[in-house]
Amino acid sequence: MFVTVKIINGPSGVVLGKSGELLLVQIGCGLNSYRVLVTELQVEGSPELDKVPELGLGGLITCLIK
Repeated sequence: MFVTVKIINGPSGVVLGKSGELLLVQIGCGLNSYRVLVTELQVEGSPELDKVPELGLGGLITCLIK
């Protein structure tokens, strides 16, 4: 199960992975989707991030450009 977050003054998306304070968030689905890197401080509320897979920074960047 993926964790959904709402970016402050932005859209909501699904967290694909994290590395420390950085979160890889996918916005949308299909051809209209894109991925962004945000910090935990840039999301609204206190999402349950314990279930999000921990990746290295290189893993986040690799997932970001795929």
